[in-house]
Amino acid sequence: MEGKEQDVSLGANKFPERQPLGIAAQSQDEPKDYQEPPPAPFFEPSELTSWSFYRAGIAEFVATFLFLYITILTVFGVQRSPTKCQSVGIQGIAWAFGGMIFALVYCTAGISGGHINPAVTFGLFLARKLSLTRAVFYIVMQVLGAIVGAGVVKGFEGKERYAQYHGGANFVNSGYTKGDGLGAEIVGTFVLVYTVFSATDAKRSARDSHVPILAPLPIGFAVFLVHLATIPITGTGINPARSLGAAIIFNKDLAWDDHWIFWVGPFIGAALAALYHQVVIRAIPFKSKRPDQAERVIGTLLGSVLTDGTLDIRNSYAVPHNESIDQVALDIEYHHNMLLSHQKVNPKEVIVGWYSTGLGVTGGSALIHEFYSREVSNPIHLTVDTGFLNGEGTIKAYVSNNLSLGDRQIAAQFQEIPLDLRMVEAERMGFDTLKATAIDKIPSDLEGMETSMQHLLALIDDIYKYVDDVVEGRSDPDNRIGRFISDAVGSLPKLPPSAFDKLVNDSLQDHLLLLYLSSITRTQLSLAEKLNTLAQIL
Repeated sequence: MEGKEQDVSLGANKFPERQPLGIAAQSQDEPKDYQEPPPAPFFEPSELTSWSFYRAGIAEFVATFLFLYITILTVFGVQRSPTKCQSVGIQGIAWAFGGMIFALVYCTAGISGGHINPAVTFGLFLARKLSLTRAVFYIVMQVLGAIVGAGVVKGFEGKERYAQYHGGANFVNSGYTKGDGLGAEIVGTFVLVYTVFSATDAKRSARDSHVPILAPLPIGFAVFLVHLATIPITGTGINPARSLGAAIIFNKDLAWDDHWIFWVGPFIGAALAALYHQVVIRAIPFKSKRPDQAERVIGTLLGSVLTDGTLDIRNSYAVPHNESIDQVALDIEYHHNMLLSHQKVNPKEVIVGWYSTGLGVTGGSALIHEFYSREVSNPIHLTVDTGFLNGEGTIKAYVSNNLSLGDRQIAAQFQEIPLDLRMVEAERMGFDTLKATAIDKIPSDLEGMETSMQHLLALIDDIYKYVDDVVEGRSDPDNRIGRFISDAVGSLPKLPPSAFDKLVNDSLQDHLLLLYLSSITRTQLSLAEKLNTLAQIL
């Protein structure tokens, strides 16, 4: 069929083979190149029975203990020096706080996330990065670690020197008002928590392989800079556990008079940082809406030919394309790579045609169909109405017939053929979800199961009603329906409750094992990428 594109009356230039589309030609709704973690549940009591939950809390306790121990000793060392030249000064204190955060976050990030600060924990909770159960437990362990750390310092220094240096407690210094102190704590914590959100963003880990390893560095540097700016004002809190631990061990009016500032300020700053990052920077969509003017999607259909000549369509994948009035361009290389990948898993599946969204065929359909005619003889063209204009998804199947005048082909005509659409329950649930052009959210697995169970109960009620009507003589019996009901009842598994529970638990363990293996695979791929990057640098 080479050289016949000029004869197609629908009007479109030939698509270039193996020509990937440029970025400017791609849709704005492409799949993400990063994986966004799902939001944490608000309250998850099941965590209380998990060892990893308590291990993370212990990690927070130890990290906060070490943080208070090193930093307060550094503060005492500066205050003990007779002259500034004999001490590290404010810069050294700031480096001690920032450096400890860098080291401790690096060590504990893989265990607890490396919060070491109730304000950070509170901000991540507001962003739904962790549950209320874990947030409360973390804050309690952080406070306990801070108290123990400050207590150990007091034991080393002695009561007199500890009291002389005010126990490293935070308070508003002379010359500043409570409003100044509150503002410094709000802004300082905002800088810290905003840095935490940005350094651990899923988008960054997808685009820069160095970020996951170096995420503690900008966090520690933010702590360093905030301390340089606010030590003269409040001694720099931005960590309620640090302020409370030092205040409890010092236990003087000086530490308690302004102590509320070091809880209210950091929590306000953390809330503002979470709001700014999640709503403004990340631009969280409040509704999932299908674009009204989106271009159609096309893709390849895979399946097999049955013995009676019927095409059995089992699988599909989308193919990037660019379509205009006078041109159609397909990413044919992507199409071939996807086909090879699919056939490694399902070698019996072959190309049987292609699909597109929208009602009916368009001007470029003839040329796209011509391409698939080279892949398989007499391909099927499937159209799917994703707009649900008539209240239900219209799916039609076509074959193409060439219209000729003598020996010359003048046009291509698409002729509709019978289509039998069969969907399992999971597919039907997704199909029903797509019927709404705008929804508040995609239903969760639990909500989908609830909808499915309600639909099953409704069907059972209909069967009960039909059987009662037949028994009471209100309806005529139908042998075909009776056999169908008998087969449905006979297909139910006859298992004792204990065997059924074992079957469910085994299936759950298999699912968890698959998740674990996939997580290991992702880790290995990430490690290989980092080693490759390091090798290139060296």
